[in-house]
Amino acid sequence: MRIREWMFVLVAASALAAQGPPAPQRVAVVYREEVPTEGTLDLLLGRWFPGDQLRVVRPGVDRLPGRTPVVVLAGATAAAAARKAWPTCPVVFVAMEPAPPPAGVASVVFAFVDAPAVLAGRRALIPGVKRLGVVASRPGVALRYADVADTVLEVVAGARSPDSILQSLGGVDAVLIPDDPELTAMAERLVASARARRLPVVTTSPWLARSGAAVGIVPDLESVAWSIARAVKRARVLGGAAPPPRPPSVRRTVDLGFWHAVGRSMPASRLALADEILRKLGR
Repeated sequence: MRIREWMFVLVAASALAAQGPPAPQRVAVVYREEVPTEGTLDLLLGRWFPGDQLRVVRPGVDRLPGRTPVVVLAGATAAAAARKAWPTCPVVFVAMEPAPPPAGVASVVFAFVDAPAVLAGRRALIPGVKRLGVVASRPGVALRYADVADTVLEVVAGARSPDSILQSLGGVDAVLIPDDPELTAMAERLVASARARRLPVVTTSPWLARSGAAVGIVPDLESVAWSIARAVKRARVLGGAAPPPRPPSVRRTVDLGFWHAVGRSMPASRLALADEILRKLGR
């Protein structure tokens, strides 16, 4: 190698050494602190993007450089706002319910349990349910679960009390509480009211499954976080269209504390079908 070429290599190497290791690229996240599932996913993403790589942002308030990937956990309206605020940034939209994603997002990750998974979990853990009551924040949610039981009834919570909601459902065999941010404030009171009526509660909410519901049929949030991290990497490196999203892994939980409180038992054959058994017998 000629002297000039050696000098060029040495100068280039010295410049790279002065720069140090490449700084990690940041990832922005939009979520609502008061929504448990969104907050849990934000914490789990911290494992994939440690330190200051993960930054919580607000559309219309914070600025983002270049093509910073933006993970939106806070719903379709927030995703549309993110696209408007940061048009050059790829948006990874995390769908919390089965609805069409907003236009223009780089990738979609499912973080909800679909009706077939709810049906399979209900049959495995509470096979005797013929009449299912669904508590909703808006009309039409029960249509998603029309095949989960022979009869599916719906009540829109609104400003009603938990006792009034359950009373309006009549003689149902179980109550389903979906993972809905609008129901977060009253969800635990609904569970307590159902327990007093000896009425099993099924939920698709991960946090409520650990806070007293009889049965949880919930997304595995660790696998969802992994899918989000993979979608971020794909959007950052490849760009363009992403492959269709897949349903997340599902976990089934049984809270023996609920069944103990209502004076009922769960056969061992059914417990064997659960992924996690909670033994909070002191409640």
